[in-house]
Amino acid sequence: MTPKTFFELKPSGSRTSTGGVSPLGGEYDEYLQGYDVPRSQNGSETRFRTTGTTEVPPESLFYPPHNGNGRRAGASRSWWWAEIASVAGSIAAMVALVIVLALFDGRALSQWNFFIQPNTIISILVMVSKTSMLLAVSACLSQLKWKHFHDRPRPLNDLQIFDSASRGPLGSLYLMGNLRLGAVLAFFFAVVTTASVAIDPTAQQILQFPSRITKLENVASKLGVAEQYSSRAFRNKYPESDASRISQANQKHLHEDFYLEYFNGDTLLLQSSLLNAIFGSIPEPSYSCPPPATSCSWPDFSTLGVCRSYRNLTEVAAPACNATSSNDKSPTRNLTCMYDYHGRNRSEFLVDMKWNLVAKPGPDGKMQGYPADWTWYQAMSTIHTDKFGHQTLSMTSVKMLNGNSPVNGKTPPPTEMLQSDWYLCEHTHHGATIDSGRLTPGRVVSAPLTPLRNTTVPASNMGAGPGGLYDESFVTYRADGGTGREYTVGQYQFSRLYAFLKSALDNRFGLFDNATRVESGGSLGALLPMGYYMNLTDHAALTGRVAEGVSAQMRSKTPAGDNDELTMLEGAAFRAETYIHVRWPWVLLALIEVVAAAVLVTVTIFITRGQPLLKSSVMALLLHGLDGWEEEGKAGSLETEKDLEERSKGMTARLCEDDNGWLRFSKSF
Repeated sequence: MTPKTFFELKPSGSRTSTGGVSPLGGEYDEYLQGYDVPRSQNGSETRFRTTGTTEVPPESLFYPPHNGNGRRAGASRSWWWAEIASVAGSIAAMVALVIVLALFDGRALSQWNFFIQPNTIISILVMVSKTSMLLAVSACLSQLKWKHFHDRPRPLNDLQIFDSASRGPLGSLYLMGNLRLGAVLAFFFAVVTTASVAIDPTAQQILQFPSRITKLENVASKLGVAEQYSSRAFRNKYPESDASRISQANQKHLHEDFYLEYFNGDTLLLQSSLLNAIFGSIPEPSYSCPPPATSCSWPDFSTLGVCRSYRNLTEVAAPACNATSSNDKSPTRNLTCMYDYHGRNRSEFLVDMKWNLVAKPGPDGKMQGYPADWTWYQAMSTIHTDKFGHQTLSMTSVKMLNGNSPVNGKTPPPTEMLQSDWYLCEHTHHGATIDSGRLTPGRVVSAPLTPLRNTTVPASNMGAGPGGLYDESFVTYRADGGTGREYTVGQYQFSRLYAFLKSALDNRFGLFDNATRVESGGSLGALLPMGYYMNLTDHAALTGRVAEGVSAQMRSKTPAGDNDELTMLEGAAFRAETYIHVRWPWVLLALIEVVAAAVLVTVTIFITRGQPLLKSSVMALLLHGLDGWEEEGKAGSLETEKDLEERSKGMTARLCEDDNGWLRFSKSF
């Protein structure tokens, strides 16, 4: 036949079913099954032909198969099984991903017992889902290009656009920018392909591994609480190891045992601990927060302790000064001042300050008295005992502020007067915790204790063994302003603790003997320059540390504590653990992609039913070549891809049958 140019489709003569065999074999026989082709009155098919004819080699003719009544057989759906399986595999992988995430969301990472880490599992499932999905999407895009040209005439360049879109996101972007509404279904496929680029990065954001605090059911924490105080350092008890000798009334041994028990290793530990508290190192109560716990907490609790009150008495100080001199011609005179204040406890010791004054010319040239030997600092402590045997400790201190000020008459140099009291009280702790080995007391509310009664226990009844050294008095207190609970303290033991603090705090610091001798310290002055230290230290902080140090010792037991009757309060133990947290919004993209792909594949199968299932077949492009172009349709030997693209943009074709039923890309105007 002589080829002719195609510009419209017209019905040709009828042709009955021949049952011919395609040269491509049985696989291609189903290519055109299901086409809706007009029929003649006798049942034969009406064929579309070109206005011209094309010489088709007989060996290349394609004869579509027919059924017995002259209609083509229905299109086989077997060609979509691979895509359906891909979509099913993608959905299955996504369902598995959701199940895994739901099962381990909120669980401790330590419960993940697989050798593959959670992020690896997610990456594998997402990769399987994405790959399976894109296989089906690519096949559908390839199939839609045949429908694109079958529906109406299109530029041949659209073939290249569809082919590129089926290969990946870059081609899909090009399709979205060029075809737009010209191929709506392909456009959505291109969107799915392009969006798939973000699936892997978003999958990395699905899991988060924060830390949380988890309660340990089989671990108990403990914290020292003092409901009564029985000192280990100051014992009123015979050593049990010497019970046999004491029972024989050996006075020599009794005398030796008395001193062995009066001072012991625990005495040194307590005294050194209290000194350390004065210097700023405060001990901690007894506690236990055993591994694997990293933190512990306790319910609100109340405990016996020591509180401190602090006042600056400078404004109300009333020094009584007396000035003396050896004779009227002496250039020196002595000034001694006894410091008192309104409201002082009558049993409290007064503080005296002494200065030796030397006459020197002042700024105006007149002779004035200046300190030569003087007291810089003086502190006096007093133990107060009431009718119940309840004891408190007070300390009054006077500090000279400026030694270069002239002294006239009986007016002392500028001084500061401070006063502190220590007393038994109840500490109520709210929110005490231990975190990373550090004890935090929480919010502490303090209430003074009121003595209720004094109970005397004979020495013979003092605990196990042969008894105590002598009778012991125990004072019972009640926290009237707090919880109302009662606490018991041994009078003898507590008086010895206050006695040690008094010996440590009673200090004087100054220059004497014409400034040739420095005195710093009271009973500890030969060992520690306590007077010098206390003169330079903030008294409010120092006295507060003393109260905290004594309270900590009352809440501690062996080896570093002082309370034999300590109660250990149980609390809760916790451990910081890493757990798996699923951020579900990051799963949405993968889910939407899979659902969208499944819907689009289903729609593609439906709208392309009855059409040839060629998909990405290269052979189909070769066999269904161009029809209607002569020399202008031929390619040169040195053409580039760009040259072909430019030429194809001006070539409009439609996929249809010629006179012989062969599908061709026929030229259209």
